[in-house]
Amino acid sequence: MADKGKSLSTEMAVRNESPSDEEAEALARRVMARAASLTGVKINRGAFLRAELRKRFPRIDVKLAVKTTPLEAGVSPSEIDSLALDVIDYETKKCAAISFLAGLPGGVAMVGTIPADLAQYFGHVMRVEQKLAYLYGWQSFLNEDDEVDDETVTRLVVLMGVMLEVGGVANSVTKFAATAAQQSVAKQIERQALTKTFFYNPMKKVLRYLGVSMTKQTFAKGASKIVPVIGGVISGGITYASFKPGAERLRRYLRSLPLSGIDEELYPDIAVIRAELAARERSEAIEKAGEAGVAALKAAGVTISSGATAAGAAVSEVAGNAGAAVAETAQNVGRAAGDAFGSLLGSLKRDSEKRSASADQYTEGQPDPSRDLK
Repeated sequence: MADKGKSLSTEMAVRNESPSDEEAEALARRVMARAASLTGVKINRGAFLRAELRKRFPRIDVKLAVKTTPLEAGVSPSEIDSLALDVIDYETKKCAAISFLAGLPGGVAMVGTIPADLAQYFGHVMRVEQKLAYLYGWQSFLNEDDEVDDETVTRLVVLMGVMLEVGGVANSVTKFAATAAQQSVAKQIERQALTKTFFYNPMKKVLRYLGVSMTKQTFAKGASKIVPVIGGVISGGITYASFKPGAERLRRYLRSLPLSGIDEELYPDIAVIRAELAARERSEAIEKAGEAGVAALKAAGVTISSGATAAGAAVSEVAGNAGAAVAETAQNVGRAAGDAFGSLLGSLKRDSEKRSASADQYTEGQPDPSRDLK
């Protein structure tokens, strides 16, 4: 099987073309089988519910929750939502943590030609699918021997289709959930018949979707060799960044199914409530920031106005003082100039009078000094 898979993927890489539906499905089957075989992928429903409910809700009858559902045992819808969101966060962090530990060039991460980062990624997808389904009313995915069998993988692959929004897949899951709810979750349903009825064709559709994506992005990149994708990017164009949105999409979907037992009109999704609350808080913060900004501008305007008024008054006062000083100085200068001019006129008058008196003396018979000049 490994040699066949290797020749198939190598041949597609050399051809550098999209695989046929059969080739894509075969490749995806191998990846899913490898992912399902990883340690820690299978989640025992009873063990998971007992561990989580005892830790969070000591008042709850855990045995009843395992026998029926957490909701029937008294866990409120909002508490289930909160626990489911924590599960998604936990699995997302674990998934991201292994992203740099696999897929190194040189074949270190190759297991039967399947990159380890692909197997790890889908292994975490399977883990979160099981946990979310158990919280929202589904019974165990494992077989009677508490193992992951082909039927388990089939159901998990179909739920991946919901996460990836593969067209038409959700309708099949919805029909299955409605039938299971009608027959009572506590009853043992004919698993094989339901798998063939509700999951077989959708599974093939999802496998083809995954196989084509993985082949295009992983095996068709090289002309002569296969190089695993590294650096936290998942082969097949599916990145670790897509894990959380896909898991949240599945959570909301599982919550809406009859198996969850949650009346969405009476009990809105806590994620929606949180989002609305966050949006309202952001809106209020923006409004308050705007009000604070307006108040600051007003305060700044008053300060500027007061400063301008004070500055104007100071300038006016200085100008007035300066004007008064100039006027007074001008008056003093004028007065001094007037005094000086008056003194000059008095002096000229006195000199004129003296000359006039002297001239009179000469005219009265006194010798004329001018005669000596002849």
